[in-house]
Amino acid sequence: MGRKLWYRQPAKEWLEALPIGNGRIGGMVFGRVAEETLALNEDSIWAGGYRDTVHPRAAEIVDKVREHLFARRFSEAAEEAQQLVQGSNAGVRPYQPLGRLMIRQPDAKEGGAYRRELDLATGVATTSYEGGRREAFVSAADDLLVVLVEGGFSATLTRQEQATVAADGPDLVLEGRVEGKGVRFHARLRALPRNGSIRVENGSIRGEGTDQTVLLLAAATDYWGGDPARRCEQALDAVDGDSYEVLLARHVEAHARLFDRVHLDLGKGADLPTDERLKQPDPDLAATYFEYGRYLLITGGGMRGFPANLQGIWNDQ
Repeated sequence: MGRKLWYRQPAKEWLEALPIGNGRIGGMVFGRVAEETLALNEDSIWAGGYRDTVHPRAAEIVDKVREHLFARRFSEAAEEAQQLVQGSNAGVRPYQPLGRLMIRQPDAKEGGAYRRELDLATGVATTSYEGGRREAFVSAADDLLVVLVEGGFSATLTRQEQATVAADGPDLVLEGRVEGKGVRFHARLRALPRNGSIRVENGSIRGEGTDQTVLLLAAATDYWGGDPARRCEQALDAVDGDSYEVLLARHVEAHARLFDRVHLDLGKGADLPTDERLKQPDPDLAATYFEYGRYLLITGGGMRGFPANLQGIWNDQ
């Protein structure tokens, strides 16, 4: 009980979506049936570039600070030192989202069998509905977003600004640069059907006659140098030929190495959706909260990328 969040309805807004991630790539899964949304992040998409923030009068200011300290004028020393702390280019540049992956299946029906779930122990978000299901995770082993889609579909990548979307062979590519002088970013989406055919045209990937398709998304920036497009191609090519079952098993094993080190048992909980459990006494809900906090630290910064900040790798603005 304490290791799953689940609901009987899709998320109405970003805050209700379910977070998946591997510390570098993050996604928020809304669990919509006919038109699914995955809000995407990559932890180095930053509006800033290299900046020399050393104050041009630093040596002079240090001398003044020392002079005030030796004369025991501590408030004056602090005032001078503040200029060094601020540097010559004060201000913080923002992080930005990568974009959104939209998966459209107009024939899919929500129905009474609907359930969306996040398994904290595996890091897999599942949306089940009448006649089908989708699963999504960000691989802790292969550094890719993986989505399993049942049935025919069309998938598109979008970003609010500063990006283009175009076909590149069998892939759909979203790329751009943040605010003209921030990092360059690149995301590449590839579809691997079990049967049927895949077409890439008019800014989307379409699966026709497919009963099961694996969508793979790689994302990178030039924050660390190098070519982000090449890094994405290499990440996708590295798993060429691997089945969904192999990708899933490798991810779950890597995720479990951190998540399974601790388990909290406070007794049996109510077999109800998470939002309904909040309305009644339920000791196991506290265990779920504890496990969810650990899950967010692991998937938001504990495996790859930068250390977790205020909200990890999930941001919609």
